[in-house]
Amino acid sequence: LGALDEILEGPRPLMLVDIGEEDISFALFDENGIKRVRSSRKPVESFVEILSAEKGISADDFGFSKAELSLENGGQVRQCLAPLISEIKKTLHFFETELKERIDSVLLSGVVTQVPGLTELFKKEFARDVKKLFIPDLGADNSPLYARSYALALYGSSFRSGCLNYRKDEFKYAGSDKELRKVFMTPAILFALILALLLYNNVSRYFELKKESKALEAQIAEVVRDTFPDVKVIPRPVQFMEGEVSKQREKLKLMQGVEGASTPLEVLRDISSSLPESMKLTVSDIKFEGDNKIKIQGVCDSYQEVTEIEDALSKSKIFESVTRNQTGNTVDGKTKFELALVLRSEA
Repeated sequence: LGALDEILEGPRPLMLVDIGEEDISFALFDENGIKRVRSSRKPVESFVEILSAEKGISADDFGFSKAELSLENGGQVRQCLAPLISEIKKTLHFFETELKERIDSVLLSGVVTQVPGLTELFKKEFARDVKKLFIPDLGADNSPLYARSYALALYGSSFRSGCLNYRKDEFKYAGSDKELRKVFMTPAILFALILALLLYNNVSRYFELKKESKALEAQIAEVVRDTFPDVKVIPRPVQFMEGEVSKQREKLKLMQGVEGASTPLEVLRDISSSLPESMKLTVSDIKFEGDNKIKIQGVCDSYQEVTEIEDALSKSKIFESVTRNQTGNTVDGKTKFELALVLRSEA
């Protein structure tokens, strides 16, 4: 109904009331065009039930012909139209409350406008200027009856041709999906192009890195062959080189340990030479922790001997400190001990 904005005559704001076979629709227009709409089915259903009962026919068989809408008694007309009048009054009040302004003009359209004396009755009920909708292209008689169809045609013609496809008892927005496709087509194409470019860049970068990797592997293989001329076949040059480097590092550590007299063999030798030959003890465990820490666990005859062992090792040149961690008795009455030794950094 909003498409009828430029055709409607009368002071604004005005309310267009379209009473069809199934519902009653309201459209509020102000100086800027259509402002609010609402519709209701119940008043029309009640109107049909009351009128068909007066006519003595079934509501399902009521056809909205001019003859069926005619009543001889004015009181009967008012009684049948009561649901519609009530709904129009409520809507007028609702619109006026929202606008904070009186609506003086009411236009009528729809099949129910064929009821004789309808305009005059509504003028009395609403105390406003009430008249039937007039559309110049349709004429006075057809304007109220075909207002919805005309509005739909205007709405469709406001778009490009072919947007409305009229068929029997229905219509379809044939062009709306085309417009929607156009709206989403450009972003979709751009997204596809960006995705293709990203894929191309990633693939090209992959092959470029693969080529560089092969070149580096060839250079490493050449270095390995020059370094280890006795090795004829080197299936994985990088792993082979890492393994050989690791082996050489271990050998270097062992050589450094021997040069500094801090290898396990040298430490054991110094421990043995530091203890008196007459001392009887049993060493159950020696642990080398890190580069300069050693733990010794053993068993001797008495606590006095533990003290002698501690004093003897403290006098050794390779130990920075000797600490007794714990002592205790064994089942057979001997003394068990644990000593912590720290190697000198210069040893």
